[in-house]
Amino acid sequence: MHCPKSEEWLHYRRTDQEQDVREDQKRMEQALATLDVVMSRLYEDYVLGEISKEKYKKMTADYEAEQERLKLEIEATLAESTLERRKTA
Repeated sequence: MHCPKSEEWLHYRRTDQEQDVREDQKRMEQALATLDVVMSRLYEDYVLGEISKEKYKKMTADYEAEQERLKLEIEATLAESTLERRKTA
């Protein structure tokens, strides 16, 4: 026998978790967009001779690693969210 209050609580809890996932995903997507802008500016600085080739390569590698980490985190968050929805459906 299910308790209506328990089901209501689960519904609100699930809604809160889904909202948290959406906010996390939005934050990570914004971070990815910011990294794109930073990398474009970094390239411009390199082309204009404002930073050395070595510094450009190192910074680009660091930013690309961060982009990859964020992409994997987004994928993992989406997969986890999908799994949770299937469990509770």
